[in-house]
Amino acid sequence: MCFWSYLYLVVPKRVYEGIFSERFGQLILNSIGINLIVFDEQLERIIRWIS
Repeated sequence: MCFWSYLYLVVPKRVYEGIFSERFGQLILNSIGINLIVFDEQLERIIRWIS
């Protein structure tokens, strides 16, 4: 198994809703297969776990 399957990129909600919600961001996520953890900076909570 590739080490990428164990790594997660942690980004704040505003970043996910910005670049990663756009077509280019989705292309990057899907082509490279990056795992994401999205967190709310104000609540200090994970709001989305994408693998």
